[in-house]
Amino acid sequence: MAISAASSALTFGVGGIFGHEIGSFGTELARAGMHGLVGGGLNAAQGGNFWQGFGTGFASSLAGSGMMAAGMPSDMLPYATGLVGAGSSWALGGDPISGFWQGYGIGALNHTGGSGTEADPFTLDEVVVTGTAPFPMQIERGGMLYRWNGFDYVLIGERGLQNVYPEFDVLMVGRGLMNMFGNLAKGGSKVAVQFGKSSNQVSHAFRHTDALGLDRSLVQSTVQNHFSTVSSQVVTGQPFNQIVQIGGHRIQYTAWKLADGTFNIGRMHAIP
Repeated sequence: MAISAASSALTFGVGGIFGHEIGSFGTELARAGMHGLVGGGLNAAQGGNFWQGFGTGFASSLAGSGMMAAGMPSDMLPYATGLVGAGSSWALGGDPISGFWQGYGIGALNHTGGSGTEADPFTLDEVVVTGTAPFPMQIERGGMLYRWNGFDYVLIGERGLQNVYPEFDVLMVGRGLMNMFGNLAKGGSKVAVQFGKSSNQVSHAFRHTDALGLDRSLVQSTVQNHFSTVSSQVVTGQPFNQIVQIGGHRIQYTAWKLADGTFNIGRMHAIP
């Protein structure tokens, strides 16, 4: 769900940057390149092939620009770019169904809206949009409040405290996307992390946070999310200590890089 939301937001954002109308050849080439980078990055983030996603996004966008220039109606354009995406993905060894939806999104969220003529525009007095989010933006667990940041629920404070800054959600989603693409640029889409192998090792890793009454799944997700942003700093054979805030406690965790490239999170305990 997070990847799907990121794909829609980034695809629409490309249209916001380049506009929803046909530009010069150089503009449309740059637009296609940007869609290629978005498609490739998101494909790699899900464990797929970067170049399959890049080629599908590039071809769908460039074809959509040509179809708009040829006067194709905007209600038909998303289906046409979807077919181009399906064919491109199949030709590159990918999934044609995923390619179709990638191309469809490019046509629907980026290209449509700019194919009208000067006789078409009109002004609405008011537009009202209503709806319900598919999942709660904020939840309560153990007297603490957590807010969805686009990838996971993060602690924001004790019950009764409210976020008064509407920019918070946008900033958190942006930070998550930057971390994701930063990890891709460093050569991997996901960091392999374990909290011990045997049940005894797992219990040993969580024994101090269990004593604090912290939920293990919350501790694990918070540590993993933080560690993914600093894992490149670990030196093989040396302990790597970091501090995170969980449930009102300052928790220090220790990471080791194993010979197979896996990172093992060992002792986690509260510090003043």
